[in-house]
Amino acid sequence: MLIFLSAVLILLIVGGYLSTAKSILIKEEKEARNVLQKVINEIELASYVGAGYERVFYLPYSINGLGYNITVSNYTVKLTLKNGRVWAEIIDIEEVKGYFHPGKNLIKNVEGIIYVI
Repeated sequence: MLIFLSAVLILLIVGGYLSTAKSILIKEEKEARNVLQKVINEIELASYVGAGYERVFYLPYSINGLGYNITVSNYTVKLTLKNGRVWAEIIDIEEVKGYFHPGKNLIKNVEGIIYVI
């Protein structure tokens, strides 16, 4: 009987751990996709409005407690977390000059070229 109760207890602990790990991954996925979409929206807005557009916007300092990097090249916006997970989306803009970073960002359209400072 003691072995059975121990096995049940172990299963409950492992199940709770797996459930917690899954909800952390779901939260991480949601936050990463939200940041990626915000960056895409800012790029598309700067492109759509055209030359002379300038706007300051902010990105979170971390995603679920992890640092991250955003790159834009070859019509793709890619977000990479420090744990190696990657999200990417295709956009209609080939390249953005400069780098998106956590905190304050300035995006500009200068004669049709998108810059991030």
